[in-house]
Amino acid sequence: MDKTNHLRNLPLKVVVFATNTVAIPTINQLAQQGRLAGVIITGQLDPAQYQLESWLHHNGLTYVKYDSAETVEIPTQLQRWEADLGLAFSFPLSFDASLLDQLHLGAFHVHVAPLPKYKGPQPLYWQIRNGEVETTLAIQKVEAVSDEDEGGIAMQQSLTIDPLDTYQSLENRVAQQLPLFIGQFIEHLQEVQGALEFNSLSGESSSAPLPEQTDLYVDWSSMNSQQIANMARAGNAQFGGCVLLLGQTPINLLQATPVVHPTYGVNPGTICHIGEPEGVIVATHQGAVKLDVLSGADGVFSGLSFAERFQINAGMEFSTVSGRP
Repeated sequence: MDKTNHLRNLPLKVVVFATNTVAIPTINQLAQQGRLAGVIITGQLDPAQYQLESWLHHNGLTYVKYDSAETVEIPTQLQRWEADLGLAFSFPLSFDASLLDQLHLGAFHVHVAPLPKYKGPQPLYWQIRNGEVETTLAIQKVEAVSDEDEGGIAMQQSLTIDPLDTYQSLENRVAQQLPLFIGQFIEHLQEVQGALEFNSLSGESSSAPLPEQTDLYVDWSSMNSQQIANMARAGNAQFGGCVLLLGQTPINLLQATPVVHPTYGVNPGTICHIGEPEGVIVATHQGAVKLDVLSGADGVFSGLSFAERFQINAGMEFSTVSGRP
């Protein structure tokens, strides 16, 4: 079918490739607009995937599971759905030419990162951890897996990262912002009759992998107070904040605040003050940090409550683990 004629037959049918709940507001909007052809999810077993699938099932929305061993079935499914356009949210599997050929208007990755930086499954975590103050909503053209060149950027928009954002709060804001952003993209796609102009990727590339357990441990010998505070909120609550070791006991730090406080020349990781109103203050590689919220097997505590409950005293040292337990 001619692309121009197909664009005139509104609404366009969009298939969404999704792995987690960030896509839910967008899927919901497409369904309400009569634009949703269907949703393709992976067969991986994790809480986010399970929550997404449960929501789709509860709302009676059409979806299928993508299995890399059965990719030949997906082009057939897209043909049945008469899908025009594909939108992929952090979808981990490759798109081959046979799949892309079924989408009249192509497929696009929906990223939350200033590409080519932070390419990978966890861009929000690493952006918060690295102290970024702004991220980018970006729509990138999907190229066939056999192509060497990366797709260009069709549309992008800045989004502020608040200094108090946790992983979860930023992810929620992104999820709520994406429907409007994607709606604008679809309207633009129709206005230009599918003849999009693309901006090429430029600048230094970096990766945003799923954090491993060893990435979550605080290294007191090299991290300053701001880095530790950023690390805690980057992992709150998706990864349990970051991890402190007191002896051999791991403690999750969910919130921390850099403070100006004398450290008396003690080793980084040493508790240099416990008391009202300052709280629990620990010396770092540069400066000091207040431990605001901690958690362990017995629950979630303020810094002072934790110190009192577990008889932690000034002068005790957290272990320096150099990123590894």
